[in-house]
Amino acid sequence: MIKECLLRDENLFLAIVRAPSYILNRELLSESEREILNQLRDVYNQKLYLGLMEEVRNRLTSLMESDGLFDVKVYFKPKGYSDNFFSFRPLHTASLIDQISMVALLHLLIYDFDSSGKLDRSELSRLIPSNFYGNRIEYEGEELFKPWKEQYSLYTTKANELLNLYCSNNEEDYEITLDLVNFFPSINPKILFNFIKKKMSLRMEQDDDKRTLSRVLQLLLFFNLDISNFSEDEIYEYFGDATKQCPFVRGLPQGLPHVYFFANLFMLLVEPVYRKHLKGPMLFYVDDSVIFADNDVVSEDSFNFVIQKINTDLKAIGNGLLDNSFTFPVGYKFEDEYFEISAHENDAGKGKSSLLNLGSVRNNKAILKLHGLGRETSKFGFDLYSAYSEDEVDTSYSKTCGIVEYIENEIEHSEKDDAYVNKLNRYRKFFKLRKLRLSYQIGNLTIEELIDKIEDDFIRPIRNTSIFKIKCDTFVESYSNDIFSMAFYTAYRKAEESHYPTIRLDNFLDYINELFFRDINNSYFMESFSQFRNRTYDCHKEYSKYDTLEPAIRRYYKFAANLKYEDRIGKFIELIGNEKQLANIYKNLNLEALYKASSWFNVRHYLDKEIINCLFSFLYGYDVSDKFVFVKKSREVV
Repeated sequence: MIKECLLRDENLFLAIVRAPSYILNRELLSESEREILNQLRDVYNQKLYLGLMEEVRNRLTSLMESDGLFDVKVYFKPKGYSDNFFSFRPLHTASLIDQISMVALLHLLIYDFDSSGKLDRSELSRLIPSNFYGNRIEYEGEELFKPWKEQYSLYTTKANELLNLYCSNNEEDYEITLDLVNFFPSINPKILFNFIKKKMSLRMEQDDDKRTLSRVLQLLLFFNLDISNFSEDEIYEYFGDATKQCPFVRGLPQGLPHVYFFANLFMLLVEPVYRKHLKGPMLFYVDDSVIFADNDVVSEDSFNFVIQKINTDLKAIGNGLLDNSFTFPVGYKFEDEYFEISAHENDAGKGKSSLLNLGSVRNNKAILKLHGLGRETSKFGFDLYSAYSEDEVDTSYSKTCGIVEYIENEIEHSEKDDAYVNKLNRYRKFFKLRKLRLSYQIGNLTIEELIDKIEDDFIRPIRNTSIFKIKCDTFVESYSNDIFSMAFYTAYRKAEESHYPTIRLDNFLDYINELFFRDINNSYFMESFSQFRNRTYDCHKEYSKYDTLEPAIRRYYKFAANLKYEDRIGKFIELIGNEKQLANIYKNLNLEALYKASSWFNVRHYLDKEIINCLFSFLYGYDVSDKFVFVKKSREVV
């Protein structure tokens, strides 16, 4: 039953059509794979979709019938600098076909399938509570996960609302943020394997289904890792202990699409530990958390002691799920003791975990100002990612300038209040960095001016200091906030458009790489820019969901264009009047395979709307678009 669902056209199509939403690091794909990913926007390119479905089916069949694993590669992305060393976030990637195959396998865990093909949340999916905001599965729409910008906005808005509430009603005394150390590499996949198997196998009656489930979990939790060209620094960074190096992924491979759901499942084991020691309301965005507690359970003096007690209990997570009958892949060197989950302590107020005494801001109007700034912070992502026109970018930039000016004025005139001023300083840093990022999106600079600005903002400050730590801190601040990348991406694209030589940009990147990352063979920094340096980035061809559909409708329904204008509405209603007539449209357009494959999960509902939109636009002479603004191609009155 499970294996049949895995290989069904409907399951494979669903995994493919959503791929643009869940492939997180497309810059790590090959040029041809990025091109295919772009082409997937055109859902009606039936030849492309059927070809990919067959590739994915063959890959899954091969894996399910063998003891092989998915092959994964890792790149090291710089995330910080301390104690004279760079720290890196290992970002994993796999081939496009393999990542789609992983999601097809994930569907078996997150959805329940009935005989009619209707999908619903699985029992496993229902375990995720409402106070978990990150990477929630989408059960309607064309994305695998609910959009992160919306979810993070909900998370921060709710946290601000609770902060404001408890400052007003005195029910809680502290706002606590806890952050887990090296979360993804520290997760023992054996615990997740047994946790999921225990939850799901209870409802399985057939031994064959239980065996299939075990194989699916093995494929989603254990991976071959290419370490053939790891440097000594990379071995230490990834494995911690050179004796533990082996050709397998450590923990959960951050970067692959399905692991974020697994991360939420693991946090179900972490939350009870937090609740045991802190007891108050809790909000989670994957491993980040905001917790409110009263002074009966924690204080400023005891905060680190409470974290230490939490960490003691975190070490015991999953003790009941470490089944000795479990068999790791041959050559897997990570023993249970190698995986240890712990929260960061508060290092003199500078640690990633923090505690805010609400008494310091209670009955203070300042908290309302922080509340407003917090909302602006969470809304900023929408402005940044939805601002396509120059006017919209200019508006976001002007708004950000105003916020920075307001914060600086508030700091200058506020009474001495360390908690309030510290919060304001964090917001000032946030908005000043975003202001710099937006400055690169404003299109009023020539390419020469843009490259000069990059040199002034990023390169010269590093060259002008002889202190290596300052060089590193300067780079990390701009790079970790995506400003560095935004600036270079913008400049490379503008240079391509104006046929301007990029030798200065190339030299800047070589300088940074040689200065900081010469011992990193699998450098995310260099790999992420390679598509620009090699002129293979994917902006040359824009694909639309209507590229195949519009010409097909014009060819088949050209007779309708000869009807009198007032008769066309009758023909339109006749063509789309019921489900059977809509099915005939797919048949007439030679899209019958697409019609069958899209029957799950309301996917066809979206295709039906697009076909109706395209047909109406053709009959009445409008540009085909999803926008609410209608652009006519003729003078005929509607």
